[in-house]
Amino acid sequence: MRYFRQWLDEDIQEINDINADLLRNYINYLMTERIPYAEDEQRKRNRKGLSVHTINIRIRGLCTFFRFLSTEGIIPANPKLRRDYVNYLMKRSNISESTLNYL
Repeated sequence: MRYFRQWLDEDIQEINDINADLLRNYINYLMTERIPYAEDEQRKRNRKGLSVHTINIRIRGLCTFFRFLSTEGIIPANPKLRRDYVNYLMKRSNISESTLNYL
């Protein structure tokens, strides 16, 4: 959640403002722009894009969090991604199907 919050635009102040489009943009950012270990100068990498394993972990954490919020009635609906986008991600990035089934 820490990385997601850091990535979020400061305009997003309410949890209800988070939707599937925003989640798609975050996943795309993780795959194409995020520099591994950007906060640690000794471990920082030159390439962009996180490993599939790291992206899986971050997506699962977010999905569990939003499912909890939805179940508890804190948000009206879980911001799930459309299945066609999930299929696209699986083909493009090898993100595991079990992880994407959380979405």
